[in-house]
Amino acid sequence: MSRFGLAGGVYDAAVIVWDYHRLRHPVKVTEVGIVLGCHDIGVADTAASLYHAGRVSALVVTGATSPGTRELFPRGEAEAFAARLVELGVPAEPILIEDRATNTGQNIVFSRELLAVRGIVPAEVTLICMPYMERRAWATCAAQWPQVTAWCASAECGLGDYIEVMRARGDVGPREVIESMVGDFERILRYPDAGFAVAQAVPQDVQAAFDVLVEAGFDAKLLRG
Repeated sequence: MSRFGLAGGVYDAAVIVWDYHRLRHPVKVTEVGIVLGCHDIGVADTAASLYHAGRVSALVVTGATSPGTRELFPRGEAEAFAARLVELGVPAEPILIEDRATNTGQNIVFSRELLAVRGIVPAEVTLICMPYMERRAWATCAAQWPQVTAWCASAECGLGDYIEVMRARGDVGPREVIESMVGDFERILRYPDAGFAVAQAVPQDVQAAFDVLVEAGFDAKLLRG
């Protein structure tokens, strides 16, 4: 199937990798939601929906800036996401801002530390993130905060719909979305050896799909070295 000007085999491979990244956890009620900053402000919309549905009682919004978000959110990801939450009717009181983290490991560790300072030691947390970030976020939390049970939540959509939303907002296009997915997949493979995340099984068809995307040139977010 060909979409967005991508060859059929490339798009099909991207869907396979997308589906692997999605964990599709059941929606749980947890004391805390950790909102992972990124270029997709829609993550804050998901967090607001969970709060209004009574699924989380407090929200830690975490993230400084990265090369990909500096222009979008000059005050930082956490500040921008917190403002969006308030705009969507979430009271300011349950929102905690963690504005130092520059990678996923720091998102988890700094959020844990911020909560501990407030006397909050949750048994379960909801990681609220982009759809294709679920597996990496979960694996990172399992390594960096093994004392909690983590559940993931993200926008319910397929790859094609997600690309359409991102393109309509003018944030990123199909290539950038797929490059980010490819980069996250490589980190799922490599980060366990560094202790950054726990190891996870990778089906052969998913590995093959990743290889197709790399060979097709979607390699801008791959680790160097």
